Amino acid sequence: MFRFFKRIKEKIKLMNVLEPGDLVWSKMPLSRIELRKIEKEHQVRPYLVVDKSRFFIYAYQSSSKQSDTLNNCQEYKINKFRYKQNKDSYLNLTKVYKIPFYKLKKKHNTLNEVDLKNIQKRLNVNKSDYKLIENIYILEGDVIEYDNQFYYVYSTDNVYIYCFLIFKKYPKTGEIYEKIIIDNKSYYTNFKVKRYFNRKENLNVVNIAYSVEIDEILEQKKGMKQKELSNIQKKEHIKNNNKMSYESGTIFRVGNNKMVYLFKSNNKYYGVNALMYKIKPRVVPIYNIHKSQILGIVPKEDYLKMVECLYLNNVQPLKEISDLYDDLRNMVYS
Repeated sequence: MFRFFKRIKEKIKLMNVLEPGDLVWSKMPLSRIELRKIEKEHQVRPYLVVDKSRFFIYAYQSSSKQSDTLNNCQEYKINKFRYKQNKDSYLNLTKVYKIPFYKLKKKHNTLNEVDLKNIQKRLNVNKSDYKLIENIYILEGDVIEYDNQFYYVYSTDNVYIYCFLIFKKYPKTGEIYEKIIIDNKSYYTNFKVKRYFNRKENLNVVNIAYSVEIDEILEQKKGMKQKELSNIQKKEHIKNNNKMSYESGTIFRVGNNKMVYLFKSNNKYYGVNALMYKIKPRVVPIYNIHKSQILGIVPKEDYLKMVECLYLNNVQPLKEISDLYDDLRNMVYS
């Protein structure tokens, strides 16, 4: 009798320390008749805690086998290397189990923030009321709904989410649209209608693409981009010739410093110190630029990060930096 009460006390203690996001080993919450149909070694499984009451936890069941019927939003893979497990495991996010405290065995692990955000996104898609974490992180491959329109996220940074418009049905506009596959569902796009959203906006994720689908969509987008590349290059050439005598992003040696050219204003050239811009983000004139040695050109992606640092630090002149930032984003993420 003493051992029985000791075990009960230990199980209540275990339940009290469990929090949403914890994985706990538990005997399956089934009747004895139902349990007899399951092999004994499989009767105890890990469960993801999402809520609890006085004597129960509410949790999603995990399995070592991937389902043949659940889609990308209904199932989530837990990588074995991330948690030093022997096998990958798969959370079934379609059913919440109510598990009494006496079924619990021991705490298994606590999922990290990345996994919790990815699971929460799927719970939101499934219209679940459970909250593991407040702020999800939208990534490439997500589908968002905004003003009754759907957008596929093809790229992101720390400030913005870059999307193109997609349709569930083929639009009857006379234009040619390509079919893309997201979570084994068909959507249609011409990759032309693009939009970016600030991460601070309240955005609703409604679907999530598999990694292989993300790669396939990227290849389709690249194919479309190649067709327009010659026109883009011509426009950029005209734009650069009209606006400046040096390409924005050119690196000059000025004394002992390396200066990156940003823009020309009132016949003066302005740039930023390539080594000090993170420590002292500021724009300074580049004097005698015609006599300075050209060292090369900063790659567009690195140049964008440099200008983004100035933009986020509200460096003057605000308008010129903001315009340059917008131009670079459109160029890099087009």
